[in-house]
Amino acid sequence: MNTPTLGRLSALITFPVAVIACTCGGIVPIDVAFHGSRFVFTATVVGRVEPARQYTMYEGKRVEVMSGGDMIGWVTVPVQSWKGTLPDTVIVYSARDGAACGYGFQTGRDYIIFADLEDRAGWLRGRAWPEGTIFPVASTYLCGRTSPIQSASAVFTEFAEPTWVRGDPDE
Repeated sequence: MNTPTLGRLSALITFPVAVIACTCGGIVPIDVAFHGSRFVFTATVVGRVEPARQYTMYEGKRVEVMSGGDMIGWVTVPVQSWKGTLPDTVIVYSARDGAACGYGFQTGRDYIIFADLEDRAGWLRGRAWPEGTIFPVASTYLCGRTSPIQSASAVFTEFAEPTWVRGDPDE
């Protein structure tokens, strides 16, 4: 082993932390997810907003600190909505890592998104947020029904017609 590897290994041994992975209680029925969400819409993910970088000192060196629980802002362009009034773009927040129940969107892909409104209180308080985040925010999690459109056909068969469609002349 080289010295840097030993240093990292000793940090893991010296500073143990409790790790709790995301555990979902099973697939949420569509009607429960729909009624429990503030927003239900399809959208294209067009960008990603990271929280400000955080640093600490370790063995005299400045190192970046990153947490799987940091909140990532996913910039979306809504296409259709079944629930909630939406602007032209919506930033949907989710934890960085699936182990922290974060949903891993991919830029350029289309999704059906089940989102709630969150503020910075409660269990989200200690997380790092992108600079300038204004609360409350739309957020989604791994354990909900958010999914790529291609794998959401069962969801669409359960819904009535959307209440809003981008480009609709009646908007």
